[in-house]
Amino acid sequence: MLKPDEGRVSILVNRTLAIIHQDDGTFLVLVTDRDYQYDPSGQKQDVVFREAYPSVEEAQSELEKQISLSLADGLIHNEIQHGPF
Repeated sequence: MLKPDEGRVSILVNRTLAIIHQDDGTFLVLVTDRDYQYDPSGQKQDVVFREAYPSVEEAQSELEKQISLSLADGLIHNEIQHGPF
């Protein structure tokens, strides 16, 4: 997901949302931001949300919640990279 500047000319934030299957059998929902406004190189990654769930269904439900929260926060879905969700 992306957060453009007001003129939609450049990207302020690139947000990555993922479900990661861990070795202990849980599913980690991880949301990270690369904030280009404060770090133009994009090297620094900030963890916005991180929580483990016992099932993939619960993790998927949380991921959908995080997508909705991100959309409400002004981020847009990057369909060119990931396709429609």
